[in-house]
Amino acid sequence: MKGSSLGSDEPASPAPVSTAASASTSTAPDRDPRGSMDRLDTVDLTIPARLEFVRLTRLVVSGIATQAEFSVDEIEDMRIAVDELCATLIDQSEPLSELHVRFVLDGATLRCEVTAEVARDVELDELSAHILRATVDNHHLERAGDRAVARLEKTRSSDMS
Repeated sequence: MKGSSLGSDEPASPAPVSTAASASTSTAPDRDPRGSMDRLDTVDLTIPARLEFVRLTRLVVSGIATQAEFSVDEIEDMRIAVDELCATLIDQSEPLSELHVRFVLDGATLRCEVTAEVARDVELDELSAHILRATVDNHHLERAGDRAVARLEKTRSSDMS
């Protein structure tokens, strides 16, 4: 077997590059001392910084928003916003880097944070900024050291004042 025996004179095969996405979830205990079911649910997703993997982020955000009883329009808004944010960071990220995406459901508010390694300042183009203003309640993009950090937030309309 090539590269598998310790005494072999043949060079070991290079390790394959992973393109698999990884995900994890966690749930914090009830945060309301009165015992309500408001929970802080977190889902972390790491994907290669390539456009063909962005569909995973859309699936995850739509699943979380559906579970949180967002309306169909609100779910679609979040899918569009997450897609736009990920595409923007991929466009400005270092080659062969990863996107780290964290979704946090806090009661009726769904937050998303996306980070990626970058070599230069990051900015939203005019169209991306317009799309985010139209689809989410808040959004922000900044550079923190060698990483771009993008955040967005949307609150379910039935709980908005």
